[in-house]
Amino acid sequence: MTDDEALAWEQHEGKEMGATIQSIRSSEVPYDSLERSLRAAENLQMTRAAWQRGVTNGALCMIIVYTVCTIVAVALAFYLELGGILSFLVATLAFWTVAFVAFIFHWIRGSRLRGNVLLDCGAHPTRKMFWIQACLFAVVGTACLIMGGGLTIVFAAFAYSFSVYWVIISTGRLLFCKHGIWQYWSLLRWDSIESYRWVGETDATLMLQAKSWLPLLGRGALPVSIDQKPQINELLRHHAPHHNNFGESN
Repeated sequence: MTDDEALAWEQHEGKEMGATIQSIRSSEVPYDSLERSLRAAENLQMTRAAWQRGVTNGALCMIIVYTVCTIVAVALAFYLELGGILSFLVATLAFWTVAFVAFIFHWIRGSRLRGNVLLDCGAHPTRKMFWIQACLFAVVGTACLIMGGGLTIVFAAFAYSFSVYWVIISTGRLLFCKHGIWQYWSLLRWDSIESYRWVGETDATLMLQAKSWLPLLGRGALPVSIDQKPQINELLRHHAPHHNNFGESN
């Protein structure tokens, strides 16, 4: 969806969407129930389904990263006659630089395009772990600066960029917005959703399949408060009616 299309959608569908959300908040979800759901969201824990999907996606990303870095390292060693370790180090730093710049770009762009917040589902359940990693990388960066030297400055920049990355992730929130789902640090547009379903009865995990050049990379799992499940269902029915899949599995 382009910016012009998003603006046109907002102008034509704004009133209808406003009425829908008002209905959710007033008639279907009383104020005290909304308050309880928000408190529950802040104390949300990772679900088993979310852990499994997260570990799988993380392992897949690591395989892709190391494969790309290895190919680049081999090319550097061949054309520039660098040592194996140095070639892999340079390849890794180059890959992370490109990835970090792309991350910051999409984070800023997505936060500008997401539109008004319709439902706040709280911070990431493992945000404390993210904060710890941010602090550790900041300490490593500072230690490199104290040591001094040209190469240590490069490592310091590398560590500080990782620290910034984890700070952004740890402060992110799961938001259902006018133009898509803000997944803590990135925007998933409504028209990018291919399918979705719920997993769990005593907990709620929204399993998403987004459009992607590699389908495995488009899979996501979002743990939410069970009290917010009816509101999320209503938003999904309104924004992604052609991908309706409300079957639940355990």
